[in-house]
Amino acid sequence: MSKEVEEICAKTGELFEPLEDVSDEASKALDQDGHSSVCSICSVASVSRCQRCLSIVYCGKECQQRGWTGLNSHRKICAQIKKAKQKVEGEADRLKTFKRLKN
Repeated sequence: MSKEVEEICAKTGELFEPLEDVSDEASKALDQDGHSSVCSICSVASVSRCQRCLSIVYCGKECQQRGWTGLNSHRKICAQIKKAKQKVEGEADRLKTFKRLKN
C-alpha cells in the first residue's frame, strides 16, 4: 500500500487492503513520471490510469471494473486521493515560492 493511501486511511479511519499482492519486481516498475506502470489488480503492464486521481493504473477494462467494485474498491477512496494530492501539490508550490523569496 502506498504511503499516500496509508495517510488517507489513517485520516478517515477506513481500512484498505489490495485485492491481490504485487510482486517486488512489479512494485518497482515505474514509468518516466515515477508512477507505477503495472496494473493495480493483476500486476501486468498497464495501459490506462484513473482519470480522476491519476494514482491507480489498469491493464484493461476488466481489471478497471474489478478495481472499481467490491469491498476494497478504488471508488471509495478515489476522491480522497485526489483531494490529498491537490493539498500536497498546493503545499509544495507554497514551499517553492517561499524558497524563492528567501533566496
